[in-house]
Parts: sequence; structure tokens; C-alpha cells
Amino acid sequence: MSFSFSEEGMFFIQNWGTIEKLLNSLQNFRSEFSNYLYSVEKMLKTKNWWSEEELVFRKRDQRQVYISKKGWSDDDITYYIWIGIEGFVPESVLGTPDSAYCYLWVMTGSRANVILQELSTIFKDKEEFSDYFTNKKSNYILKKPLRKYTEEEFQVFASADPLQEIVDFMEKVYLTIIDYKIP
Repeated sequence: MSFSFSEEGMFFIQNWGTIEKLLNSLQNFRSEFSNYLYSVEKMLKTKNWWSEEELVFRKRDQRQVYISKKGWSDDDITYYIWIGIEGFVPESVLGTPDSAYCYLWVMTGSRANVILQELSTIFKDKEEFSDYFTNKKSNYILKKPLRKYTEEEFQVFASADPLQEIVDFMEKVYLTIIDYKIP
């Protein structure tokens, strides 16, 4: 019995040293990409509406960050309302899979239905949010796909353009519900 590698398989075998370097480089880039996302915190904290006494910035994982108001929690650990970005990985910002997206999300639990209903009422008729208002049965009230960047736009991407888009979304949403009180 004879086995034959495909053309792609042969390419990998013949170029394994280069492929190994690429895989290691990709792993390092993923780490840099997370740090790039985490730098949103510094940008937010320069805003005149940011208050260390009132707001928290959380790193959920390497692909997600959010802000919340301290008054939207009972215990400074569990925040009922999150304004953030998720799915922020190279593939979703630079590649072909689904985009990363900014969101307004309400945590599940006994208060969720009331909070969802009240916040949905606030956002459903606001024109600036109409394109990403989720009129569905989910805990997401807003889901805004993040712009994708092509290889030719690498300088725009590297200049923090996507981070500014995230900050602008968080700011607009937060200032819309800044006075909201958890029932």
C-alpha cells in the first residue's frame, strides 16, 4: 500500500522550518492582539465621563473586555449590565469569519427580564442604535459588528482605529444609560 501526500501536504513538508516560525509568530501575535485590546482601558480612562469611583473595566478573557457601573452590581463582582466587545481575535477583525462585536448585555438571573425590558425600551426607538438593536429573545440588547480590516489597511488598524470604534460605542451606550438604576 502506498500513501501520497496532497500538494498542500508536500508544501508543508518542504517548508516545515518556515511554517514552524509562522506558527510561533502567530502565537506571539495573538498575545500582542490581546494586549492591543486591553489598551482600550487606557483610552477609556482619558474620557471626561470616566470615573474610577463609578465605573469598572473588566478583562473577561483574551478576546473580551467590558465596562460596567458599580451601581449595577450588588457585590462588586457580579455586574448585571455589561458594555463591551467580544470575539476580538485576529480572525474576526482581519479575516473572513464573523466579526467581533460591541455589545450591551444583561446578565441572566432573577432581575434580567426587568432590566432587559427597561433597557430595550430605552434603546429601541433611538435611531443611532437602530442598526444593532437586537429585537430578539436574548440577553443582548445591542450587538454592533466591528469593522473588518484588509491587509492594505494595516496602518489604519495599527493606529488604534478599531479601539477607537470600541471606545466610541462604549461611550455612546454608557452615556445613554448613565442614570439607569437596577430595580
